[in-house]
Amino acid sequence: MKKYKLTKFKNLFFLVIGILVLATLVVQVKADDVSKVTLELNSTNNGVPNRGAVYNAYNLDVAYQKILSGSIDESETKSASWKNVQNLALEDSTKKSNNEIRFTNGMAIGPGLKHNPEDTIATMEYLLRMGGFPLLLELNGKTEGIFFHQPDRGKAGNTFTNTQGDAVALVNPGLNVIMSGGGIFQQLVNVTADIHKINIDTANLDDRITISLQNVSQKDRTNFNRYVVSTEQDLFFKVKIDKDFNRKGGVLNFSSTTNLSIQSIEAPVDGPDIVVEAQEDAANVVNPSQHVSFPPLNQDLILNVRAKIIPTNIQKDTGNSMNLTVKSVDDNRIPVLATSPTATLSGINFAMVDTKSNHLSKGGEYLLGKKLNDKYQVYSSDQTWVDVESLNKIDSKQVTLLKGGNQYFIGMSETNIIPPSLNRFNYNAENNERINQSLIQIVGLSQGESYFLYPVKSAENQVLSKKAHPFTIFSNFKIGKNGSLLSVSSLSQAAIQNFDINTTIPDFQPGINEYNSLAVNELDQPIINPMLKIILPIILFCLLIVIIAVAMIRFL
Repeated sequence: MKKYKLTKFKNLFFLVIGILVLATLVVQVKADDVSKVTLELNSTNNGVPNRGAVYNAYNLDVAYQKILSGSIDESETKSASWKNVQNLALEDSTKKSNNEIRFTNGMAIGPGLKHNPEDTIATMEYLLRMGGFPLLLELNGKTEGIFFHQPDRGKAGNTFTNTQGDAVALVNPGLNVIMSGGGIFQQLVNVTADIHKINIDTANLDDRITISLQNVSQKDRTNFNRYVVSTEQDLFFKVKIDKDFNRKGGVLNFSSTTNLSIQSIEAPVDGPDIVVEAQEDAANVVNPSQHVSFPPLNQDLILNVRAKIIPTNIQKDTGNSMNLTVKSVDDNRIPVLATSPTATLSGINFAMVDTKSNHLSKGGEYLLGKKLNDKYQVYSSDQTWVDVESLNKIDSKQVTLLKGGNQYFIGMSETNIIPPSLNRFNYNAENNERINQSLIQIVGLSQGESYFLYPVKSAENQVLSKKAHPFTIFSNFKIGKNGSLLSVSSLSQAAIQNFDINTTIPDFQPGINEYNSLAVNELDQPIINPMLKIILPIILFCLLIVIIAVAMIRFL
């Protein structure tokens, strides 16, 4: 009996001890969590959310203090990580120091080498950019790698960004480095209670080179850091190079997307002398890249870039983005890439329709105009906008007349013929050409204006109707189910649509390339929802089935 009581007492004793230990651990974990800060992260690629991206945060306060104060131990300079970075940083191996890492720009770390806070951060960024993350972990000692996870409730197990590019983590306050899942340095941030959100742009990870788009306004801006621009004007970019980017001078490589051509690169009059050279085979390339050589800098270098829009295919232009890209290497031979905000084009399509017979029509001619308060401007024969007092007193020779079968790029003197839809499975050249004579395509109008088409010549077998056809231009974007960026614009969504007519047009694609009905007679074209044309027959068919079923039940 005594033995049983003793065993029971021992079990109770160990149970109490276990509970106390567990409670202590829980309290310790809670205390650790209380000391941490919630850090929100948004990841994009030049405005487009990065879906499914993985990020980790590592606190490097100890490494920071060691580099700041020079309190690096001699033994820490013997590691393989130290030697590896030492070899990468030094341009001349004959000048190698046993216990110091010296960068080609004059910066150095090692035992007894002190720095101010600004230089310490700059040095750590140099190390991280050249793959020195393992060395900083060694200098720091024990540090926890904390995964960012999706912020939605119940999503803590999803250690990657959501469809909006958002993620969150509970991190230690102080200096934290954000690394990608692939071990690429993203950002160095001093986390405090006041700094609880960071933005990562994977197209512009290094802010020592930045590019901004200059000649745009707020009305031109759409979502995802994109701007709807007009083809009637060139694009102007401002490129800023930090004075500490390459203290020995270097070369910047400028390139653009296929629908953008660099016309000039200039520095301010009081800026340093630069040399601009085009690529060797520039004569055979529509948009050749440019190389800019610059001297050692004692101030930030500002470059002004002018680029011309090159219109090609209407669908390709509206689907593709327009960007300027700058590549270079810093004075430690670390590559840097910067990308400009994205410019896009929008426009509108029209199909001339006889609303009485519900057939395509042709032969009509229109002037393009826009209303500014109580005044009018029309698109002139020299591709500019001019003021007019009355739409009824216009010399047709002084304006650009829009005719069927053509696509017009605003600001461009050349008029393109609407190309045939060769990829259509039932392509018929004669039929395609006949239908295209009823179509007008306009590209390169800016959004936020009140535009209209005004008839100046009647369509075949019609009486001229002196009635303006108002329209607006817009462009937005959305993220598709697979994470891709989809365009929603006045080209892809017609406001006044005749579904019967649109389905006969060779290059018509629902939600991609739609046509607005342009009535050539007095009878207005009703606005028809395409989905109604599809759903209504289904509803009527289902209703018929129900009626038949009820009748059979009643009479059988």
